[in-house]
Amino acid sequence: MLRSAPRGRADAASGTGSGEYAAEATVTITANAAPAGQVFYRWTCSDSAIFASAYNPTTTITMPTKNTTVTATYRSAVTPTPSRDNDYTPSR
Repeated sequence: MLRSAPRGRADAASGTGSGEYAAEATVTITANAAPAGQVFYRWTCSDSAIFASAYNPTTTITMPTKNTTVTATYRSAVTPTPSRDNDYTPSR
């Protein structure tokens, strides 16, 4: 009797790539555009999916043997404010 390979569902919250995949399949995921005032930070996972790079908005995961949810996370886009402390005038 032949058995089919284990399958699971990947749900990409805040991104694309959701679907049913065979265990150990390589799945491409892409984060949605960041909301205003934020930038992409990293991917998180509800299970044991292995990311090629959790810090890239487009990456791949190795699908585990069961359902998993991967979530794109974002953080504030902080713009450094110049400080007057950085103004250095050498004394003569």
